[in-house]
Amino acid sequence: MGLAGNPPARKRVLFVDHVDRILGGGEINLMELLSRASMRKGWEIGCATAPNGELRKRLKKLPIVHHDYFLPPRLNSLRFVDGSNCFLFSFRVIQDLIKARGKLVQACELFSPDVTITCTNKDHLIASTISRKLLGKAIWWCNDILSREFFTAAPLVVVREAMLRSADHVVTVSHYARNALTASGIPESMTSVVHNGIDKEAFAKAGVADLQHFGVPEGVKLIGFVGRFTPWKGPELFLQIAEERIRQGGREHFVLVGSSFNEEGNYERRLREKAAAISLAGRVHFIPFQEEVAPVMRNFSLLMHTSIKPEPFGRVVIEAMALGVPVIAARAGAIPEILKGGVYGTSVPAGSIEAYVQAIDPTLDLGGAKAEKPFHFGLERVMREFELLVDATCEPSGLYQAR
Repeated sequence: MGLAGNPPARKRVLFVDHVDRILGGGEINLMELLSRASMRKGWEIGCATAPNGELRKRLKKLPIVHHDYFLPPRLNSLRFVDGSNCFLFSFRVIQDLIKARGKLVQACELFSPDVTITCTNKDHLIASTISRKLLGKAIWWCNDILSREFFTAAPLVVVREAMLRSADHVVTVSHYARNALTASGIPESMTSVVHNGIDKEAFAKAGVADLQHFGVPEGVKLIGFVGRFTPWKGPELFLQIAEERIRQGGREHFVLVGSSFNEEGNYERRLREKAAAISLAGRVHFIPFQEEVAPVMRNFSLLMHTSIKPEPFGRVVIEAMALGVPVIAARAGAIPEILKGGVYGTSVPAGSIEAYVQAIDPTLDLGGAKAEKPFHFGLERVMREFELLVDATCEPSGLYQAR
């Protein structure tokens, strides 16, 4: 309680995310968190997002204050992971950074945050150029693994120096991602882990989608892949596993749910061409990105997570767990933090077609187990941990006990 019995002042928390088209895991995590945070009395929430973007449309129904913030097209399309780092320091990109910074400064002036939580690498960097007087405390919510497994040297150096200079605290979505930061020289004391979560009860109430209009026959067992069609997520490996399983006499059908980003359209076309090959014809089905994926996943007898690089978290794995769909996942990155004890499924060496195929029959058997299973990835836990983090970061010491 405050003075004279008054309740403590609400903390003004500004979330910053520039993404305006295809929403990634970070944006889904943000929407989930805000669905709970907007109902809390202790926070007044602002969001700096693209005014006509998909993220803004999804957040409109929540009682939060919206501020316009977007990146010019050239900066928006720049990817730190594609090797074109020479453009990072080009004159035109610097001009774009100045424009984007101006939008975020305006949002901070209007909202006057106590805490600013940035959600993507570009947002971290732009916020790092703004004074603390405007930003308040700066928390970086990192949904990536900041290592050479995903990024080339130049952006890693830039992000690391900005983090050391301007972040009060850095939140990662897994211990694996946190360890990558500490290995790069970020002090462990300024980092912590908040595993992602979902509203299991709401997720489990989802109905069952009719997949016949996607060409999926009725009454067959389905093995599914859900995710972005990009090489490191392993959709091509999924097709190779399907091919080997079919060669060995397996009768299941295989479903890929997702889409590619614009620049990876050629890769998706190659996937579809491979799926049309004689050995897979009629047994592999593509379903476009689904805003609500649970009704589709309810049709699966098994989910395969086939990433060939370490996974920062692996949201699709906990979605399957919430629905009781058994999982075979690549044993890399955060997956060992999620799949423990073989209750929900098993992990196998990343990239091993043989290991995936051998795991199919014993993992399918897990789908028949009806006993209640422990689930540690609820959304309420995420909200509590962020509340503690924001409270501690706002303390005069600025110290937060890392998990």
